[in-house]
Amino acid sequence: MVGQVGSAEGLAAYEFEVFEEAFRLYGNAESAKRNRDEIARMFREGAPATTTAAMIQETQTEHDGWVREDDGT
Repeated sequence: MVGQVGSAEGLAAYEFEVFEEAFRLYGNAESAKRNRDEIARMFREGAPATTTAAMIQETQTEHDGWVREDDGT
């Protein structure tokens, strides 16, 4: 993990790592950009950026599925 837990600079670097990892794994970082609060929580907990990116993507995929079910698509 980049930076020191709790530092603003460390959080910014961690966010960037999560965005890069999300883009590398999934082709975009939109879901990560929409979940900055979750990224900050995972940063405070010391989670690796890879884990955070994967968790956010999984949650977004589940959410998108629920939305499609509600829309009947």
